[in-house]
Amino acid sequence: MLHLSLNGKGPILGMVSSRISAVVADCRSSEVCVADAGLPAEVTPHWLRPTCATWLMEGDVDLWEASSYLGMNPKALIHNYSHHRPSHHARAGKALG
Repeated sequence: MLHLSLNGKGPILGMVSSRISAVVADCRSSEVCVADAGLPAEVTPHWLRPTCATWLMEGDVDLWEASSYLGMNPKALIHNYSHHRPSHHARAGKALG
């Protein structure tokens, strides 16, 4: 499965971040959105939801707001995506000096 990430490790991050906002407004189907964004045909809406969750966590968006936006249970969001938050393990790192 393709993983897109704001940290630059995703193979098509540049294409997504530069085109996806403009494309979403005009999309009539997921296939049109994918093609218009210049993404590989294998990309499905299912791939974009985890990417969105990752970006929201990397952006340090409030967990309740992010889970509501995604239509995801907050517990599932925390379990699967909270490690992408900038503050993840911050207190542990400070404790170890």
